[in-house]
Amino acid sequence: MRRSGLALLIIAGLSQTAGAEDDPVAAVIDGDVIFRSRIEREYKALGPAYRQRTFEQLYPSLVNRHIDRSLLLREGERQKLLDDPDVQGRIEDAIDDVLRKAYLERRLRALITEDKIQARYQEYVAKNPPSDQVRAREILVETEQEADELLEELRRGADFDVLARSRSKSPAKEVGGDLGYFDRGELLKELDAAVFDMRVGALTSQPIKTQFGFHIMELMDRRTIMPQSLEEKRADIVNALSREATQQILNELWAKAEVQRYRLDGTEVEGVRPGQKTQGAAKPGTKSQ
Repeated sequence: MRRSGLALLIIAGLSQTAGAEDDPVAAVIDGDVIFRSRIEREYKALGPAYRQRTFEQLYPSLVNRHIDRSLLLREGERQKLLDDPDVQGRIEDAIDDVLRKAYLERRLRALITEDKIQARYQEYVAKNPPSDQVRAREILVETEQEADELLEELRRGADFDVLARSRSKSPAKEVGGDLGYFDRGELLKELDAAVFDMRVGALTSQPIKTQFGFHIMELMDRRTIMPQSLEEKRADIVNALSREATQQILNELWAKAEVQRYRLDGTEVEGVRPGQKTQGAAKPGTKSQ
């Protein structure tokens, strides 16, 4: 299918024929006026990485970029590349892509409402209530006698970090025994039961025996983790809703269409997309009745 007329209209849209006081001239190329609104549109089409900079910051480079692209386009037109079959196919593919995206974007805007975003956020909050976390460090040794001796040294003012690095068998010895922050239930049950009942800065009253040996624990900090705010979660929620809505839209379209799929050897693929109605088989190149 040839759509060169539509393609020409799209390509010719690089310049505008009228402006307003709030839409000043950005450039003039061989007498054709380019207005600022066109440059703003190109800015909005940039990826998130580029749009971390403001329109005003990028404006000079955007204008130059537009001029570069316009000059290349005009030269391609002068060489009548629109008559090239390969170019025509690429233009049709581009038009198809624009139409697909435009249709999907409009459907998603209608389906992803603020009420749905709020409802999904409340589900997230319900599944992620505030949780207590603690930060602790440990010294792990093989015998209870050694653990008692180290605990006594710590009570007399010895540096926990130094003893952990020099005497501990724990994998965390290289960082002074620091285990970082963790939730209840992440440690061995013997350690978990003791640490979460300690006050910040306190040592375990006695070494704690586990399958790995004897542990001396110090509670370094305690904090409460709150669920993220709606604005912090909004992008994740919208992305999740978009994926779900896109699947819903595709299932609806498959259900309304007559679709058969075939392997490379021409045999039909059994089964249909979820949401698609079962249809009778058809031969390759024919349409079901």
